[in-house]
Amino acid sequence: MAIMEVEFFSHCLQRYVTFNAIVPVGDKAFGNVKDNFASLYLLHGLGGNYRDWLNYSKLAYHARGRNLAIFMPSAENKSYIDNPHTKEKFGEFIGTELVEFTRRLLPLSHKREDTAIGGLSMGGYGAMRNGLKYHDTFGSIISLSGALAAEILHKIATEDEPRPNRRKSSFEGVFGDLAAIPGSDMDCSALLKKLIVSDKQLPKIYMTCGTEDELLAGNRMYHKIFKDNDIAHIYNETPGGHDWLYWDEQIPAMLDWLDGR
Repeated sequence: MAIMEVEFFSHCLQRYVTFNAIVPVGDKAFGNVKDNFASLYLLHGLGGNYRDWLNYSKLAYHARGRNLAIFMPSAENKSYIDNPHTKEKFGEFIGTELVEFTRRLLPLSHKREDTAIGGLSMGGYGAMRNGLKYHDTFGSIISLSGALAAEILHKIATEDEPRPNRRKSSFEGVFGDLAAIPGSDMDCSALLKKLIVSDKQLPKIYMTCGTEDELLAGNRMYHKIFKDNDIAHIYNETPGGHDWLYWDEQIPAMLDWLDGR
């Protein structure tokens, strides 16, 4: 296994960007690859960056022995969407450009069923949103404590006494008019309904959330949406909060699910 830090110029963001990668070399040295690696694009939460998964979890330890390359980019608190104000295309960067670049860089499988996207909190939203929007690319979606519901995002952003990093102006700077989120391509439920109506093949979905997490209601809401529409998915609730202690505990099951998908 190798841990890499890679910098390249992003045309979507019009600047150099950096991501970390875990690559399963060892017996599969680049010059002697029998099977291309499966890939997981793993997204951090609000206030984080591309170093979070390696700094705060045992992801690298649990990734050992798996034919899986893991890529961890940054989103600069931009929620992995195409920003309507700055025109920064974080959604296209995650859903298209980063996938294409890493496939040129490493011997990755191009098969949809071998390509997954996942994340925690804001990154769980980014994984769900981009996994559904770029459903032809991603065959699996993982959301850990995802900030999924547009309705809850609107509520948090308009709190009478906003908490740090949760001011209405901050969310408007990313999403634009908050009232316009429901029904748009920033609304995961709207993207899901569009796929259902068009009879498109949905990615496989894995969700988990702690029972003491303030985002639990939104996760339960999406679990109900999936159930009501007979969409196969895995949903787990276990004791825990919105923190790295909980997310680190979920990594082995998350990776085992990917291995068996």
